[in-house]
Amino acid sequence: MNTTTAPHELTSATSLLVENVRIYLQVKNAFEQCDPEIQTVVKDMTDIVLDDDSTEEEKQRAMYTIVEAIFPSLAFEFLTNCDRVRGSKQAQAKWKEMAEEEATFSQRLGTLMDQKGFTQEQLAKRIGVSQPAIANMLNRNCRPQRKTVVRMADALGVTPQELWPSIKPD
Repeated sequence: MNTTTAPHELTSATSLLVENVRIYLQVKNAFEQCDPEIQTVVKDMTDIVLDDDSTEEEKQRAMYTIVEAIFPSLAFEFLTNCDRVRGSKQAQAKWKEMAEEEATFSQRLGTLMDQKGFTQEQLAKRIGVSQPAIANMLNRNCRPQRKTVVRMADALGVTPQELWPSIKPD
């Protein structure tokens, strides 16, 4: 029996591993940008997914919650294809509204940054987040917490509602 691996098999396996590490790093970065409360929810849901005593339905719901918590903008597309949302027009409408708000925020943030001459790095430094966090918000890969929107608005010299219209004033 030949136990050597063909070069193309090794390259394919290495490429797959590198891609999985890249995805892991993106998820890890998105998780680290979440508020501690969201991180706690994700950790609790992870425990459910990894628990051998959890039912498949419990594991699936926990996975949905993790996706929703870490990638709220992607969650709309993901969850609209899931049985949990497919049957609920009200839930679909809510997810659509949230996705539209996020798109508006992302567009307004980019426009204001251009108008004020801010780079992603400059804005990140002024509000105390990482540059990838700003990039993720601009690309709609993560949803900012309310306090982050408020800090951004302050740094850009606008009201929070100019960035996120439905945000409630203090």
